[in-house]
Amino acid sequence: AFNAELLFSGSMVAVLALVGMFVRRSPAASLGRGLSIGLFLVIIGTPLTWIVFTFVPGMDVFRPYERLGMWWSLGLILLAGSGLDAVLTRTRRWRAWSYPLGAAVVIGFTAVQLLTFGRSVNPEFPPRDSALAFPGTPFTSAMQEASVSSTGWPARHVGLRRSQEDGWSASMLFANTNLAFDLDSITGYDSAFPDRSTDVVRVLEGESAESVLDRGLESAYVPTLEVGRARLDLLGRLGVSQVALVPGLDVEDSWADALRDAGAQVRYEGADGTLVVLDGAGPRLVGGTTVVGNRAESLVAFTAPSFDHTDTVLIEESEVQRLDPGTPLPLDNGSAGVVLQAERHRNDASLVVDARRPAWLVVPDGWDRGWTVRVNGDPAVLLRANHAQRALLLPPGRSEIRMEYRPDGWNLGIAVSVFTAALSAVVVVAYAWGSRRRRGPNGSDPATAGRMAGND
Repeated sequence: AFNAELLFSGSMVAVLALVGMFVRRSPAASLGRGLSIGLFLVIIGTPLTWIVFTFVPGMDVFRPYERLGMWWSLGLILLAGSGLDAVLTRTRRWRAWSYPLGAAVVIGFTAVQLLTFGRSVNPEFPPRDSALAFPGTPFTSAMQEASVSSTGWPARHVGLRRSQEDGWSASMLFANTNLAFDLDSITGYDSAFPDRSTDVVRVLEGESAESVLDRGLESAYVPTLEVGRARLDLLGRLGVSQVALVPGLDVEDSWADALRDAGAQVRYEGADGTLVVLDGAGPRLVGGTTVVGNRAESLVAFTAPSFDHTDTVLIEESEVQRLDPGTPLPLDNGSAGVVLQAERHRNDASLVVDARRPAWLVVPDGWDRGWTVRVNGDPAVLLRANHAQRALLLPPGRSEIRMEYRPDGWNLGIAVSVFTAALSAVVVVAYAWGSRRRRGPNGSDPATAGRMAGND
């Protein structure tokens, strides 16, 4: 029902769109016809639906198909603009100010309709106070107090609810509610999860690695962990240091064996939930290297119950090849040093470590091509490890590490934006200059005046 409400356009827009449907020689009308007709055929379910969602990358994120309604409305708007332009152009005796006036009338009327429609399909607007929408509780206060480790690394949490076999129950901090409290979560709502991060979270939910590799996602992804199904033994490997339990769950029960084995401690317990904390879930130095062949082998090995993330790191052969030829890999399993300081922000991280021998610094966050790293000021190679995490090869001794993230294509995007803005300015100035030269001494357009005289 929510997605269907995206199809709102407004009465005047709809009428003008019908006019615009028959406007010829207008790029806007052509684009509007393509969007409105094409997306309509995709939304209702036709062979075009299968073609689009099979061959156009990333289109799965729009399932259910009604989510394309926002772009269908854009097609109607383009048609309505073309229709309005056609109506005003045919009324030649109207002055130039009739164009912006007509557009303002259509926009204003549609805005009033949209406001009325929005109030009719939504509850009354609450007071504009975030504390009323997301009120804090002693439980959330306890999470915020333990939001960083002793070294400064932000805590990462998951929410855990009862088994749905016992009846439906809500999850803790569901979807992206955690953002209201500035808490980091790996089980938030995110339909644009990187593939490899999604792989490991799906296994964490209880799906087998083989199933994850064989079957991709078919809709927006909202991870939810349930007692008795979730692989709680994976939490430490994924950098999770906080587990939010729904009220009533007891960590002394058998389902929590994996939590107790990881040294879980109850930080808070109340009517609003239970907070369990895990130690040693942030960046770490390990001395072992296990080389695997590809993505499939990496996921299976990383999620295997026998894998010890504190002893060794999994590196795929393609990643090893990114190192300088002949670079020796650490082969002495076990902890290889201590992390003295570790801070992470949205697009960068700073760490100070002391390695007892050649070691891997493993950062249990997502890897991406946009990450770069410097060790003691010198560029270094940051590898993808443990299927979806970051790893850095370090020499013995103290090292200061600086990691920074810029999306792949960031610089190109800035260059294209600057060029487009400059080109748009040139086009506007050229059009204004050309229009001024075409007008006569009294400011009128000679061509338009000639046509009107002929009509008289």
